[in-house]
Amino acid sequence: IEQGHVATVTEAFAPEWIGTHGRYWVDKTEVDVLDAVRMVAAAGGVSVFAHPRASKRGRTVSDQIIVDMAEAGLGGLEVDWRFNYTNAVREEPDSRFYRYDFDPSLDTYVFSSRADGNQRRWEALDEKTYDYGLDLTHALTGFDWASELILKGGIGFTDKQRDSDIRRFRFFGGNANANAHDLVSLPSLEDIFAPENIEPDVFEIRDSTRPTDNYSAAQEVTAGYLMADAYLTAPFRIMGGVRLEQNEQRVRTYNVFDPNLTPEIALIESDDVLPALSITWFMDDANQITAAMSQTVSRPDLKELSSAPYTDDQRDVEVRGNPFLETTDIVNFDLRWQRMIDGVDTFSVAVFYKDFTNPIEFVTLPGTDDLVTLDNAESATNYGLEVELRRGLTFLNEDWYDWFFAMNAAWIASDIALAADSLNVNTNDSRPMQGQSPWVVNLQFGYDNAASGRSAVLLLNSAGERISEVGTFGAPDIYEQPVDQLYFVYRHRLLENLDFSVRLQNILDADVEYTQGDEITRTYTNGRLISLGLKWTGF
Repeated sequence: IEQGHVATVTEAFAPEWIGTHGRYWVDKTEVDVLDAVRMVAAAGGVSVFAHPRASKRGRTVSDQIIVDMAEAGLGGLEVDWRFNYTNAVREEPDSRFYRYDFDPSLDTYVFSSRADGNQRRWEALDEKTYDYGLDLTHALTGFDWASELILKGGIGFTDKQRDSDIRRFRFFGGNANANAHDLVSLPSLEDIFAPENIEPDVFEIRDSTRPTDNYSAAQEVTAGYLMADAYLTAPFRIMGGVRLEQNEQRVRTYNVFDPNLTPEIALIESDDVLPALSITWFMDDANQITAAMSQTVSRPDLKELSSAPYTDDQRDVEVRGNPFLETTDIVNFDLRWQRMIDGVDTFSVAVFYKDFTNPIEFVTLPGTDDLVTLDNAESATNYGLEVELRRGLTFLNEDWYDWFFAMNAAWIASDIALAADSLNVNTNDSRPMQGQSPWVVNLQFGYDNAASGRSAVLLLNSAGERISEVGTFGAPDIYEQPVDQLYFVYRHRLLENLDFSVRLQNILDADVEYTQGDEITRTYTNGRLISLGLKWTGF
């Protein structure tokens, strides 16, 4: 059960052109407050998670200056300078977890006496990000071999700082009084933990903060790039370039109670050369074929480099990071045919191939209850077919001019290769990459009338079963089963500067199931979410 509210205030100055100079400035503040209670049924017990007044606050300040250098005698040169500052704060005060175990002697559920049977937790995260960039663009014409050549180059710098703190407490009952049937079978926690029961002979409040619950982290990325985009006189377009990135990530996990202990340090330093090239053949006014190649990287998040545990809300599991994770290198190949229909709608078919080095996977942690960690595999490959269509419905009836249908479907084959030190740990050495579904389908049916300011879209998303956590030491892989998700979004312009919106999420509220072998390991529903919004754009 969740209830909450989101408030967003954005102050913006639209581009104000003075001669050849323009500036765009935005200051955006967002507050998200959420109350949530979640119940999870597992083997032998029921767990309840309560998150009262969990809040996220964020502020983003953006500044962009665009200068056209034509008046300086450098015709066609455009200078784009930008700055972004983001401060994200998350506070989760007094989150509560407690577990009830089934007692066959009473034929009912009783409050658990396990060490992890209850917990009250306070969390705070503060992250600041500074992003600077400078881009230069110069358009050239008059060539015999090209109608236009666009040259671009730029530099950028990103500095991210994060502090994360957790404090945990639990009610400890270490004697028979705390486990008495007439006490632990009470239906209310307020009755179990009544003031008269908080004493050494029944329950004690103890600090259970872990030595790895707190970390500080930083990431710095310095980048530069060069690219060229040429429209050849023959029916071809060639676009290529290279990006250089120098990345450093530092994470320090420490014991808040003993600062003299040596902290756990995670460090990633890399210099990456990332080329990209695409060639488009314009067969005629309606058809084109594009071949593309690129190299990218996927870096661990800062929290994934700390052994401080965090909750993965998407998988509903607790994750412990790995300070020894490495960056994933990805090489992408894509061949796509695209056709315009009636000059407006599109249909495309593509084949693709992706090669991963050191892909990061979620792996079950041996000897723990539902605890997950991350590890690098040696390599992986994904390849498959993708089909996309966006079609207006005027071919059915001219009155359906504002209605449309869109779909995207992909079929993917995936294969993983394990590092030598993982061959005797992972249960299956021949399997798809963790998180990869063999098929994905997205459908849209919508209405969009720009003149009236009204739009509505119904979206259906579905994907095939995929490995949620890799099994270890003989335990089978845990699979997330397919689940259909239906969404509806409606927007209506009430006034010139005032928009109203309604968003319905997870309308079907289908069960989310995870299976291990033939057994269901956990199941839950995410619940339906209804969001109402008013957006005023000011002057």
